[in-house]
Amino acid sequence: MPSINTIRRTALLAGACAVALGAAACGRVINRTAERKIREALPAAIAPARAYRVHVENAPLRSVAGKFADVTIDGDDVQFPSGLLMDSLHVELKDVEIDTKRRTVRKIGDARFEITVSDANLDRYLAGAAPAGETIRKTRLTFADNNSVTVTGERVTLLNVAVPFRLTGPVRAANSTRIEIDPRRLVVAGIPLSGGVLSFFKSRIESSVDLRSVPVPMSLASVTTKRGSMTMSGSIDAAALLARAQSAK
Repeated sequence: MPSINTIRRTALLAGACAVALGAAACGRVINRTAERKIREALPAAIAPARAYRVHVENAPLRSVAGKFADVTIDGDDVQFPSGLLMDSLHVELKDVEIDTKRRTVRKIGDARFEITVSDANLDRYLAGAAPAGETIRKTRLTFADNNSVTVTGERVTLLNVAVPFRLTGPVRAANSTRIEIDPRRLVVAGIPLSGGVLSFFKSRIESSVDLRSVPVPMSLASVTTKRGSMTMSGSIDAAALLARAQSAK
């Protein structure tokens, strides 16, 4: 027959297991609630999207306390204020706290982003665009592996003659909010270097992803391209993101 001490130890162990399992189950419920609350706030806090996915990675006991170590957000077909469709938006949040009673976000410690835009989406954004007084057709934009972008098309003259043009240049971060096609290394054929067509397409591409137009302040750190897409990464103003998430409740 087991001793009293053995029975007590077994009971304590069973109780500890029940608490741990209860905390784990409760933690999962709280994680799912936090994911849903954050997901619901994203269209107003950042931008509308076809779909957002939110994942909370956390220890159960921290979740019960409303404290989350890592929150990742992935958005598909996110609508940029300029009208450009971003293929994907990846956001990583650190040290997030949720008021589990009021179901509101009360703290975001750090926020980082990564935006990917395909040349197909930027190509559609540019389709049919032309400076005043010009007729442009067959516009095509492509990204390459060497951090560069190329725009080709045809400029129709007053004599109705189609003149092919091509502009290629490296893409870089101009400052903390916008990209630019480096004017010092821009290669142009078929149009004048000082012409309106060149200026139009250069500024149109650069303004399409100007981060100053985003509802929450973002700071651009790097820009890279590979065949078919461009990726921008940097940080998000965590305090501003928190304020927008709270106002979206």
